[in-house]
Amino acid sequence: MREDWRSVGEGIWRRQGTGPHIAVVGSLHGDEPAGAAVVEELLRDHGLDWEAAGDPTVTLAVGNPQALALGERVVSHPTNADFLPPKFGKRPTPGLGNTA
Repeated sequence: MREDWRSVGEGIWRRQGTGPHIAVVGSLHGDEPAGAAVVEELLRDHGLDWEAAGDPTVTLAVGNPQALALGERVVSHPTNADFLPPKFGKRPTPGLGNTA
């Protein structure tokens, strides 16, 4: 990990730039490890030229690090429901998908 990435929370890293803000969230569900792998690869940087890309502020996050560590889909409640504005109504029923 290059020194321009700093940890800003559990499973969250940020690279401060002067351009637009880009957020990448992976592994919202703990049984979906591919998203966390993408976050890890972006942290490795591989010589990415962020300045040539408009010098964005980039936030990388593992959406549910506790569930990922356990290899479980969720720990306490469906994390998709955390992103539902109140106007969409009730939380989705676990196991039926997000029907909002």
